[in-house]
Amino acid sequence: MTRPNQLGNQLGNGAVREMGGMANQQEQVDGIIEKLRPGDVIITSKRGINIGSMPIRFANFSRHGYRKRIWTHAAFYIGGGEVVEAFPKGIVKRDLKTAYLDEPFDIICLRRKGNAATDFNEAVEFCKSKVGVQYDGKALAYYVILNVVPPIFHFLLTSHWFNNLINNEEAFYCSELVGTAYLNQGVYCFDRKPSQVMPVDFYNKYCFDVIASTCDLRKKDPWFKKLFLGIGYVIGIIIWFTITLFVSFVIWTVLVRLWEQLSRKGPKQVAKGNKTEENGQR
Repeated sequence: MTRPNQLGNQLGNGAVREMGGMANQQEQVDGIIEKLRPGDVIITSKRGINIGSMPIRFANFSRHGYRKRIWTHAAFYIGGGEVVEAFPKGIVKRDLKTAYLDEPFDIICLRRKGNAATDFNEAVEFCKSKVGVQYDGKALAYYVILNVVPPIFHFLLTSHWFNNLINNEEAFYCSELVGTAYLNQGVYCFDRKPSQVMPVDFYNKYCFDVIASTCDLRKKDPWFKKLFLGIGYVIGIIIWFTITLFVSFVIWTVLVRLWEQLSRKGPKQVAKGNKTEENGQR
């Protein structure tokens, strides 16, 4: 029988450490999957620089602050190690391990509070039935508009008619799919429609419990990273403020012009009506 020290001499201590690390990583992956059950939400963040997610990260930062800025995608766990999620190419069903646990992603697994006995069959079947459905590409545009337009005009963006204009009922983006699944199950917890829910919104202690994660949620970033990101966000805020002023100016100008046209048209119609009346009397 080969002893551990003999195995280390044969393979090299580095190889043994690598094998041990892989075994620990596999145990962590298996442990996460074992903790999950159908109906759980998985939010993800790709490590490193990801240009495609920057608009959502900026929106997260503006609404939820620095700590929660990175969570840009949501998936719905349907059991058997699989998730259903929405991507620009459409809604797909994928293996959780190969999609995220074996890739450079940080994930948080969340479970709806107060529903320990709920089987989530309706939500699971809803997500399965949407596999192959198209992605709601207008969602990103809505996020950008919502975060660029000044808050004073948000009542227009959140109005019923604007939501019907921009929201496609037959398509979903990632967090909209998860939110709609909960709505169908009867355990929806947000005060706005699923089409207005962001992935990071599921990460809140009032509605969800953290079941597992692949990162240390209490770990703080080093000062130089905070400084670098802080400079980037300051630049982003300056750009946002400039665009906000420009959009406000355009909207205000349009409203003033419309009011002037209506004001001019009113007296003209009154004068025209009086003239017609005089002609009739003659």
